Amino acid sequence: MIGVIGSGNVGANTAFFLAERGVDDVRLYDVQEGLAKGKALDMMEAAPIRGYRTKISGVDSLGPIKEADVIVLAAGSVRKPGTLREDLLEANRGAVLAVARELRGYSGKVIVVTEPVDLLTTLFLRESGLPPAHVMGLGGCLDSTRLRYLIAEELFVSPENVTALVVGRHSDGMIPLAD
Repeated sequence: MIGVIGSGNVGANTAFFLAERGVDDVRLYDVQEGLAKGKALDMMEAAPIRGYRTKISGVDSLGPIKEADVIVLAAGSVRKPGTLREDLLEANRGAVLAVARELRGYSGKVIVVTEPVDLLTTLFLRESGLPPAHVMGLGGCLDSTRLRYLIAEELFVSPENVTALVVGRHSDGMIPLAD
């Protein structure tokens, strides 16, 4: 089972994509009471039309999420126009710290996607006490897919036909690697 913490756009879409791919059952959690259950119900009602059998459920506490083999941390505020990355760090720090403390001793893997990913992954790792091999951030993957999209748009081809890789901290200092 895969747990998803945060039922906003990123969390709900993650659950939906996992269900459609048949990866594993998904359990959603959100601090906003009823949100995860409502999103899960919406997705399960779409299952007959979309053709997936994967079960998506919503829960109102982190307890059932801890049973997951993998947890995707997608909780927090999203970046609004004009918002600095540092502001987003301060806005999301408390949520990430709370989850990290709650997951101390967790034996599965955690994938952090809350922005700013690089900084919050480091913060999560330090606060949770989990082994470094059990915690990863998805920042570089996101930047690489964005670059693939931009190249594809410029060349009028499908992004799936473009390969690109970006390394470094999610900032103006990112480096695209040549193939």
